[in-house]
Amino acid sequence: MRGGFFPLPQRAGCLTGADGPAQRSHPAKTMRDDDLGSMRRAVLKPDGIAGLLRWLARRLDADAVLLNAAGEPELAVPRCPDDVLREVAGDIKRVITGTSGAAAICGPSWWARIADLGGDRGGPALLVTARTPLPPDGGALIAHAAALLQLRWSADERDRAIDHVREAVLHLLMAGQVSAARRVSDMVKPALASVIRVYLLEGPAAARNKIASQCEVVFDGRAWIVRCPVYRRHVIILAPGGNGSGRDPDGKVLRAQQVSREDVAIGAGNEVSLRDAAAGYEQAYHALAVARHRPDRFAQFTARSDLAALLGPGAQQWARRALAPLLNFEPPRPQDPCSGELCATLRSWLDFRAGAWKQLKIHRNTLLERIRHIEAILGRDLEKLPVQAELHLALRLLDQARAPDATTAALDLDDLLATPPVEQWAQILLAPLAEEPGQPLLATVRAWLEAGARSDATAAVLGVSARSVHRRLVRAEHCIGRALLGGPSARYDVLLALRIRDMASAR
Repeated sequence: MRGGFFPLPQRAGCLTGADGPAQRSHPAKTMRDDDLGSMRRAVLKPDGIAGLLRWLARRLDADAVLLNAAGEPELAVPRCPDDVLREVAGDIKRVITGTSGAAAICGPSWWARIADLGGDRGGPALLVTARTPLPPDGGALIAHAAALLQLRWSADERDRAIDHVREAVLHLLMAGQVSAARRVSDMVKPALASVIRVYLLEGPAAARNKIASQCEVVFDGRAWIVRCPVYRRHVIILAPGGNGSGRDPDGKVLRAQQVSREDVAIGAGNEVSLRDAAAGYEQAYHALAVARHRPDRFAQFTARSDLAALLGPGAQQWARRALAPLLNFEPPRPQDPCSGELCATLRSWLDFRAGAWKQLKIHRNTLLERIRHIEAILGRDLEKLPVQAELHLALRLLDQARAPDATTAALDLDDLLATPPVEQWAQILLAPLAEEPGQPLLATVRAWLEAGARSDATAAVLGVSARSVHRRLVRAEHCIGRALLGGPSARYDVLLALRIRDMASAR
């Protein structure tokens, strides 16, 4: 349950025997007021289910286990009593299927109570086991805890459903399918703004729900808050734009950072149209690489010209030629991925590599099969970094709205890169690496790229430790204001910039 409220029960039934009648009692008369308050405070925390189980286990000196609809343990505190679970499997089944509302069982050296969490067949259920008899108010405490857990479980299920919708909308936006994203977003609020600013927050994985909840509060439901499907430490914010070009015009993101009381780094993109949400995300990701090493833990993306936008007439012709086998691919069977799906898979893999299956919502083995399939269609070795850089540039060119110029003679990539604006772009991008005093950053980055972005191989070439290579790469990220080590990465742009620089030097 995040950023919401659910009613708390005033009364709950006590546990009965598995085959006995469902008698009722008044736990408020048998439980201390401080117990009631403690239980309610625990269940309202970000980890409410786990928190209430912890409280109940401490209070009763017992093991508290949340069982799913199949009778299997979902969460156990402090441990899962496997021996008792085997003994009471039949009782658990009766409670979960609705044959009994509750059960109390006594074993040779243990006592157990099972409580249904909702009354609906296919429940979850609460199992509490102890090695000594439960105190007189144990039944009332367990019944009240079960009622609270049911409410929290329902609220969390609702939030999970909303999260799935938001992830689906994010996936559609990243693929440039704005109309479809708007249709899906109509299922939940708020409406997607036409102009957005993307923020990327990075904090402890265990605190991500807390951070996201604070963002929901400070944005008052007007922004899309998405828990990143690829990186467990990231929260993505699609905030409405149109209110200025500052890094945080309303101060809302910084307020969320302060209120969460967690070590949170924030990368902010520039305002972009909704159709350019993928570019906005990449901006925020690159800014985050800088924010990690700043005292205020905040960085705004610094706009530098996009290489794809600088390439002259004939660039889209080159891109279509480079991707032609994939663009013209027709699957042999209707159930096989089409050309559009394969292009989206390639783009996601180039950005996120092994994590792309999470962003695409497919199995990791399916991702590997598709990449091998794409490799065969294109006839290129996708493990080679220069090949990745060319294909990434080609996909970016096809994302642009401009139409190809049919009158322009076909050019190869080297011809497109050999123009003064492009050479100036490369010089600007690489200059911070070359100018850093006492730091061989440019040589390190070059060696790293030539080694296929493998730090161990780079360290062997340079005669330094892998840790030294990593430190230099982190410093290089800070200098150029772009991410190199994660994805989406600027390694493709840097590799092309080095290629442009080498060609210019050779002329």
